[in-house]
Amino acid sequence: MNMSAVSCQHQRSHGATVVDCKNGAVDLEATEVCLFKGVTEIVSTAVAVKEAGRLRNFLVNDDSVAIMVEPFLIQFQSDAPLAPFLYEALISLMKSLMKRFVKSDKLDSARSLLELGIFNETNLLNAKYVDLGYATREAIRKTKGVSEKEILLFRQDCKTCLQKLCAKLLERSPLKYKLTKAISFLDPAVAVLKSTRGERLKSTLEIVLANNWITGVAADLVDRQFNRSWLLFWPCGWGIAMSTPPGSFPDPHMLILFGIGAVVMRGAGCTINDMWDRDIDGKVSRTKDRPLVSGALSQFDALVFLAGQLGLGLLVLLQLNWYTVLLGASSLGLVIIYPLMKRVTYWPQLILGMTFNWGALLGWSAVQGACDWTVCLPLYAAGICWTIVYDTIYAHQDKADDYLLGIKSTALKFGDRTKLWLSGFSSTMVSGLVLSGLQCDQTWPYYTAVGLVAAHLAKQLYTLDINNPTDCSNKFISNQRVGLLLFLGIVLGTLMKPEVIK
Repeated sequence: MNMSAVSCQHQRSHGATVVDCKNGAVDLEATEVCLFKGVTEIVSTAVAVKEAGRLRNFLVNDDSVAIMVEPFLIQFQSDAPLAPFLYEALISLMKSLMKRFVKSDKLDSARSLLELGIFNETNLLNAKYVDLGYATREAIRKTKGVSEKEILLFRQDCKTCLQKLCAKLLERSPLKYKLTKAISFLDPAVAVLKSTRGERLKSTLEIVLANNWITGVAADLVDRQFNRSWLLFWPCGWGIAMSTPPGSFPDPHMLILFGIGAVVMRGAGCTINDMWDRDIDGKVSRTKDRPLVSGALSQFDALVFLAGQLGLGLLVLLQLNWYTVLLGASSLGLVIIYPLMKRVTYWPQLILGMTFNWGALLGWSAVQGACDWTVCLPLYAAGICWTIVYDTIYAHQDKADDYLLGIKSTALKFGDRTKLWLSGFSSTMVSGLVLSGLQCDQTWPYYTAVGLVAAHLAKQLYTLDINNPTDCSNKFISNQRVGLLLFLGIVLGTLMKPEVIK
């Protein structure tokens, strides 16, 4: 169980972040937190076990624990915004270590790893059954003249080493901080789980409110807009995943940056919309309780809040290459003018689609340095058609009020022919996705996902009741699954590329 790999391979620097296990010093900026201070002493004890006897080579030859810990150390020795991934990664690492010596039923039933008594023998495996790893077991098998008693004592020493290692990790890890778990709502693996995502978002907002980092009104706005931000994020995710090199997963750094950007810019768009529509929202039942209408915020408050949102959005954008920075900045005009379009044209959903799907272009250029327009344009056009579909359905909720107030929308434009129009846009969306996939050599998982998206849209339109606001709302929300389904198809299709090429 040689952990020397941890002590020697991780005395390195990644930017401003350093882990030096030998001296027990760790400097992890922001939320990249100290984990391994003092681990070397535990490792040295383990390596020295039975130093005068034949069993000492077992520890020297077995790197299984080091192999488990090393990827975690490398991933989080970074200045990248990886905090949302920290909780799930750390829980996975700790469970992998603990299952070597903790009874599986005790580990599975524990409400918290911090509360699991790893020195309580009733929770632990007998030393005879401790998982030493394949290399150590092979070394034991090949070593001659070692008594069963020596092997059992050796196993007990290994168990003690694992206990001390896990105790040190729990002591120094950020698992004890509520925010570590709460902020993981931004982790895509968590975000797709609606109940877990909502619970952790709520916990995050409660923590930042308790520390006076944001106001209650701002927290309400974040809570209202976060779930709707997925429709803005998915085109970004498509662009990132589509531009990922064959056989690779999308860059988690990019995904989290664009996730934050989607939440921020969705909020900024809503703030602009509420500022433009203050006089209208008070006359519509669904929007009459918005902060500007109710008086909870003044126009000046909204302007200051908008400046903060745009500043944060710019900060996120500046983390990317200059091509992407300029491309992203060029979309600000669309963000500003969209709320005005419903006053002058029956096609505001077209402008919304151009705005919401700009991220497909940004996602590609952020990874590749520039857009490949043969891929990006069909993907962007497909996204615009998708937005027209789901936002027309959404607009049918307010069509009576919109008609009385003189507000224009595709819902009023299409009227009773809505299903026919949206069928055309759905077909165009699917065609654009197929063309985009062909241009970048996508594989069968991608086209399978496109087929499932087409089936979802067909069922959605077939069962749509444009005169039932509840049904329209449910159909609108279901489009989050369309975005996720296509994203997964792109990821799997990209992973399959090397096999097809070969």
